[in-house]
Amino acid sequence: MTIRLFTAAQIIDPDTGAGYRLNSTNNNYRYLHTHEYYELHCVTKGTIRHSFADGTSHLLPPGSLLLIRPADAHVFLPSGEEVCEYINIAYSTDTVEELFRFLGAGFRPDRLLQAKYPPTHILSDSERLKVLRGFERILALPFRQKELIRAQLRSLLAEWLPRTFPADPFEEATAAPRWLLDVHDEMNQKEHFVAGTERMVELSGRSRHHLCREFKKHFRMTPTDYVNGLRLNCAANLLAGGRLSVTEIALELNFHNLSHFHHLFKRQFGVSPGKYRQDRRLPG
Repeated sequence: MTIRLFTAAQIIDPDTGAGYRLNSTNNNYRYLHTHEYYELHCVTKGTIRHSFADGTSHLLPPGSLLLIRPADAHVFLPSGEEVCEYINIAYSTDTVEELFRFLGAGFRPDRLLQAKYPPTHILSDSERLKVLRGFERILALPFRQKELIRAQLRSLLAEWLPRTFPADPFEEATAAPRWLLDVHDEMNQKEHFVAGTERMVELSGRSRHHLCREFKKHFRMTPTDYVNGLRLNCAANLLAGGRLSVTEIALELNFHNLSHFHHLFKRQFGVSPGKYRQDRRLPG
Protein backbone atom coordinates (compact mmCIF):
# COMPACT_ATOMS: atom_id res chain seq x y z
CA MET A 1 0.00 0.00 0.00
CA THR A 2 1.42 3.38 -1.02
CA ILE A 3 1.04 6.23 1.45
CA ARG A 4 2.19 9.62 0.24
CA LEU A 5 4.05 11.97 2.59
CA PHE A 6 3.43 15.71 2.50
CA THR A 7 6.30 17.71 3.95
CA ALA A 8 6.08 20.91 5.95
CA ALA A 9 8.09 22.66 3.23
CA GLN A 10 5.31 21.86 0.73
CA ILE A 11 2.40 23.09 2.81
CA ILE A 12 3.48 25.33 5.71
CA ASP A 13 4.17 29.02 5.11
CA PRO A 14 7.24 29.73 7.27
CA ASP A 15 6.02 33.29 7.97
CA THR A 16 2.67 32.18 9.42
CA GLY A 17 3.61 28.69 10.63
CA ALA A 18 0.50 27.38 8.88
CA GLY A 19 -1.27 26.67 5.62
CA TYR A 20 -5.01 27.05 5.11
CA ARG A 21 -7.80 26.60 2.62
CA LEU A 22 -11.51 25.90 2.29
CA ASN A 23 -11.52 22.51 0.60
CA SER A 24 -14.09 20.21 -1.01
CA THR A 25 -14.29 16.55 -1.91
CA ASN A 26 -14.30 17.65 -5.55
CA ASN A 27 -10.71 18.84 -5.48
CA ASN A 28 -9.02 17.21 -2.50
CA TYR A 29 -6.47 14.39 -2.50
CA ARG A 30 -8.08 10.97 -3.12
CA TYR A 31 -5.25 8.81 -1.80
CA LEU A 32 -3.91 7.89 1.62
CA HIS A 33 -1.35 10.34 2.89
CA THR A 34 0.44 11.45 6.01
CA HIS A 35 2.35 14.62 6.79
CA GLU A 36 4.96 16.38 8.91
CA TYR A 37 2.49 18.75 10.56
CA TYR A 38 -0.87 18.86 12.35
CA GLU A 39 -4.18 19.62 10.65
CA LEU A 40 -7.35 21.08 12.14
CA HIS A 41 -10.37 20.11 10.05
CA CYS A 42 -13.96 21.31 10.34
CA VAL A 43 -16.66 19.83 8.09
CA THR A 44 -18.89 22.70 6.95
CA LYS A 45 -21.12 20.95 4.41
CA GLY A 46 -22.12 17.36 3.69
CA THR A 47 -21.01 14.10 5.31
CA ILE A 48 -17.44 12.98 4.69
CA ARG A 49 -16.07 9.45 4.83
CA HIS A 50 -12.77 9.56 6.69
CA SER A 51 -10.72 6.48 5.82
CA PHE A 52 -7.50 5.14 7.34
CA ALA A 53 -4.69 2.81 6.31
CA ASP A 54 -6.10 -0.09 8.36
CA GLY A 55 -9.33 -0.04 6.34
CA THR A 56 -11.39 1.70 9.03
CA SER A 57 -13.74 4.50 7.96
CA HIS A 58 -15.61 7.08 10.05
CA LEU A 59 -18.51 9.20 8.83
CA LEU A 60 -18.07 12.89 9.65
CA PRO A 61 -21.32 14.90 9.60
CA PRO A 62 -21.41 18.72 9.30
CA GLY A 63 -19.81 20.30 12.37
CA SER A 64 -17.22 17.56 12.83
CA LEU A 65 -14.04 19.12 14.21
CA LEU A 66 -10.94 16.96 14.38
CA LEU A 67 -7.22 17.19 14.90
CA ILE A 68 -5.09 15.15 12.49
CA ARG A 69 -1.74 14.16 13.97
CA PRO A 70 1.46 14.02 11.87
CA ALA A 71 1.55 10.19 11.85
CA ASP A 72 -2.10 9.70 10.83
CA ALA A 73 -2.40 8.02 7.42
CA HIS A 74 -5.82 9.07 6.14
CA VAL A 75 -7.95 10.37 3.29
CA PHE A 76 -11.21 12.36 3.08
CA LEU A 77 -13.74 10.95 0.62
CA PRO A 78 -17.37 11.82 -0.18
CA SER A 79 -19.88 9.47 1.46
CA GLY A 80 -22.23 9.76 -1.51
CA GLU A 81 -22.93 11.93 -4.53
CA GLU A 82 -23.05 15.15 -2.50
CA VAL A 83 -20.08 17.51 -2.69
CA CYS A 84 -18.70 18.04 0.82
CA GLU A 85 -16.76 21.06 2.05
CA TYR A 86 -14.40 21.44 4.96
CA ILE A 87 -11.91 23.85 6.49
CA ASN A 88 -8.35 22.58 6.44
CA ILE A 89 -5.72 24.40 8.50
CA ALA A 90 -2.22 22.92 8.64
CA TYR A 91 -0.13 23.96 11.65
CA SER A 92 3.57 23.39 12.12
CA THR A 93 4.49 20.97 14.89
CA ASP A 94 6.27 23.83 16.69
CA THR A 95 3.03 25.85 16.77
CA VAL A 96 0.89 23.03 18.18
CA GLU A 97 3.49 21.87 20.68
CA GLU A 98 3.94 25.45 21.87
CA LEU A 99 0.19 25.56 22.59
CA PHE A 100 0.42 22.24 24.44
CA ARG A 101 3.18 23.67 26.63
CA PHE A 102 1.16 26.83 27.27
CA LEU A 103 -1.94 24.84 28.29
CA GLY A 104 0.17 22.77 30.67
CA ALA A 105 -0.02 19.22 31.98
CA GLY A 106 -3.68 19.60 32.96
CA PHE A 107 -4.69 19.64 29.31
CA ARG A 108 -3.28 16.11 28.87
CA PRO A 109 -2.10 16.33 25.23
CA ASP A 110 -1.21 12.64 25.45
CA ARG A 111 -4.96 11.89 25.21
CA LEU A 112 -4.95 13.44 21.76
CA LEU A 113 -1.63 12.04 20.64
CA GLN A 114 -2.04 8.44 21.78
CA ALA A 115 -5.62 7.84 20.60
CA LYS A 116 -5.85 5.25 17.83
CA TYR A 117 -7.78 7.59 15.54
CA PRO A 118 -7.87 11.40 15.36
CA PRO A 119 -10.02 12.88 18.13
CA THR A 120 -13.34 14.19 16.78
CA HIS A 121 -15.91 16.52 18.29
CA ILE A 122 -19.31 17.47 16.82
CA LEU A 123 -19.94 21.20 17.04
CA SER A 124 -23.39 22.69 17.45
CA ASP A 125 -24.78 24.64 14.50
CA SER A 126 -23.89 27.94 16.18
CA GLU A 127 -20.34 26.76 16.94
CA ARG A 128 -19.86 25.51 13.39
CA LEU A 129 -21.00 28.89 12.06
CA LYS A 130 -18.62 30.66 14.42
CA VAL A 131 -15.65 28.61 13.20
CA LEU A 132 -16.62 29.24 9.57
CA ARG A 133 -17.04 32.98 10.09
CA GLY A 134 -13.68 33.20 11.84
CA PHE A 135 -12.04 31.33 8.98
CA GLU A 136 -13.74 33.48 6.35
CA ARG A 137 -12.32 36.58 8.02
CA ILE A 138 -8.85 35.07 7.57
CA LEU A 139 -9.55 34.30 3.92
CA ALA A 140 -10.43 37.97 3.39
CA LEU A 141 -7.11 39.24 4.77
CA PRO A 142 -4.49 40.48 2.29
CA PHE A 143 -1.94 37.70 1.77
CA ARG A 144 0.94 40.07 2.52
CA GLN A 145 -0.27 40.68 6.09
CA LYS A 146 1.59 37.66 7.39
CA GLU A 147 1.75 38.65 11.05
CA LEU A 148 -2.00 39.30 11.22
CA ILE A 149 -2.80 36.03 9.46
CA ARG A 150 -0.45 34.19 11.80
CA ALA A 151 -2.17 35.69 14.84
CA GLN A 152 -5.67 34.88 13.55
CA LEU A 153 -4.80 31.28 12.70
CA ARG A 154 -3.22 30.77 16.10
CA SER A 155 -6.29 32.32 17.75
CA LEU A 156 -8.53 29.75 16.05
CA LEU A 157 -6.33 26.90 17.28
CA ALA A 158 -6.05 28.27 20.81
CA GLU A 159 -9.81 28.80 21.06
CA TRP A 160 -11.18 25.61 19.55
CA LEU A 161 -8.68 22.94 20.53
CA PRO A 162 -9.17 23.30 24.33
CA ARG A 163 -12.92 23.88 23.99
CA THR A 164 -13.60 20.84 21.88
CA PHE A 165 -11.08 18.43 23.43
CA PRO A 166 -11.35 19.33 27.14
CA ALA A 167 -9.27 17.72 29.84
CA ASP A 168 -12.11 15.51 31.08
CA PRO A 169 -10.95 13.48 34.09
CA PHE A 170 -13.77 10.98 33.57
CA GLU A 171 -13.21 10.20 29.89
CA GLU A 172 -10.36 7.75 30.23
CA ALA A 173 -11.41 6.46 33.64
CA THR A 174 -14.71 5.03 32.42
CA ALA A 175 -16.15 3.08 29.55
CA ALA A 176 -19.02 5.56 29.30
CA PRO A 177 -20.76 5.75 25.92
CA ARG A 178 -20.03 8.78 23.76
CA TRP A 179 -23.49 10.28 24.23
CA LEU A 180 -23.04 10.27 28.00
CA LEU A 181 -19.59 11.86 27.81
CA ASP A 182 -21.06 14.56 25.56
CA VAL A 183 -23.85 15.26 28.07
CA HIS A 184 -21.31 15.34 30.89
CA ASP A 185 -19.28 17.92 28.95
CA GLU A 186 -22.27 20.01 27.79
CA MET A 187 -23.53 20.37 31.35
CA ASN A 188 -20.40 22.35 32.26
CA GLN A 189 -21.94 25.36 30.48
CA LYS A 190 -23.64 27.71 32.92
CA GLU A 191 -26.87 27.94 30.92
CA HIS A 192 -27.21 24.17 31.24
CA PHE A 193 -26.22 23.48 34.86
CA VAL A 194 -28.38 26.35 36.07
CA ALA A 195 -31.33 24.75 34.27
CA GLY A 196 -30.68 21.54 36.24
CA THR A 197 -31.27 17.88 35.58
CA GLU A 198 -34.24 18.59 33.31
CA ARG A 199 -31.79 20.12 30.85
CA MET A 200 -29.50 17.10 31.22
CA VAL A 201 -32.36 14.78 30.27
CA GLU A 202 -33.19 17.02 27.31
CA LEU A 203 -29.57 17.05 26.08
CA SER A 204 -29.23 13.28 26.43
CA GLY A 205 -32.26 12.38 24.37
CA ARG A 206 -32.83 9.48 26.77
CA SER A 207 -35.37 8.83 29.48
CA ARG A 208 -34.65 10.17 32.96
CA HIS A 209 -34.45 6.64 34.31
CA HIS A 210 -31.94 5.52 31.66
CA LEU A 211 -29.82 8.66 32.11
CA CYS A 212 -29.73 8.31 35.90
CA ARG A 213 -28.80 4.63 35.71
CA GLU A 214 -25.99 5.15 33.18
CA PHE A 215 -24.66 8.30 34.85
CA LYS A 216 -24.42 6.66 38.25
CA LYS A 217 -22.89 3.51 36.74
CA HIS A 218 -20.07 5.37 34.99
CA PHE A 219 -19.49 8.44 37.17
CA ARG A 220 -20.36 7.03 40.62
CA MET A 221 -22.75 9.89 41.37
CA THR A 222 -26.29 10.90 40.53
CA PRO A 223 -27.07 13.59 37.94
CA THR A 224 -28.43 15.74 40.76
CA ASP A 225 -25.16 15.52 42.71
CA TYR A 226 -23.19 16.37 39.55
CA VAL A 227 -25.33 19.40 38.70
CA ASN A 228 -25.26 20.64 42.29
CA GLY A 229 -21.48 20.29 42.32
CA LEU A 230 -21.19 22.46 39.22
CA ARG A 231 -23.51 25.07 40.70
CA LEU A 232 -21.60 25.12 43.97
CA ASN A 233 -18.23 25.49 42.24
CA CYS A 234 -19.66 28.43 40.32
CA ALA A 235 -21.05 29.89 43.53
CA ALA A 236 -17.63 29.64 45.19
CA ASN A 237 -16.02 31.57 42.33
CA LEU A 238 -18.72 34.23 42.41
CA LEU A 239 -18.29 34.59 46.16
CA ALA A 240 -14.53 35.00 45.84
CA GLY A 241 -14.50 37.44 42.95
CA GLY A 242 -17.92 39.04 42.59
CA ARG A 243 -20.10 41.63 44.24
CA LEU A 244 -23.40 39.77 44.34
CA SER A 245 -24.81 38.91 47.75
CA VAL A 246 -25.03 35.32 48.93
CA THR A 247 -28.77 35.34 48.30
CA GLU A 248 -28.36 36.79 44.80
CA ILE A 249 -25.78 34.15 43.93
CA ALA A 250 -28.01 31.35 45.21
CA LEU A 251 -30.95 32.59 43.14
CA GLU A 252 -28.82 33.13 40.04
CA LEU A 253 -27.75 29.48 40.24
CA ASN A 254 -31.33 28.28 40.70
CA PHE A 255 -31.10 27.50 44.42
CA HIS A 256 -34.47 28.83 45.52
CA ASN A 257 -34.23 27.32 49.00
CA LEU A 258 -31.53 29.40 50.70
CA SER A 259 -31.26 27.02 53.65
CA HIS A 260 -30.67 24.10 51.30
CA PHE A 261 -28.01 26.12 49.44
CA HIS A 262 -26.16 26.84 52.72
CA HIS A 263 -26.34 23.18 53.69
CA LEU A 264 -24.97 21.94 50.36
CA PHE A 265 -22.26 24.60 50.24
CA LYS A 266 -20.99 23.82 53.74
CA ARG A 267 -21.01 20.09 52.99
CA GLN A 268 -18.84 20.63 49.88
CA PHE A 269 -16.48 23.34 51.14
CA GLY A 270 -16.52 22.88 54.92
CA VAL A 271 -17.59 26.47 55.67
CA SER A 272 -20.64 28.64 55.13
CA PRO A 273 -20.88 30.81 51.99
CA GLY A 274 -20.29 33.92 54.08
CA LYS A 275 -17.14 32.53 55.70
CA TYR A 276 -15.88 31.31 52.32
CA ARG A 277 -16.24 34.83 50.92
CA GLN A 278 -14.51 36.34 53.93
CA ASP A 279 -11.55 33.98 53.62
CA ARG A 280 -11.07 34.09 49.85
CA ARG A 281 -12.51 37.30 48.47
CA LEU A 282 -10.12 39.02 46.12
CA PRO A 283 -8.91 42.52 47.10
CA GLY A 284 -10.23 45.63 45.38
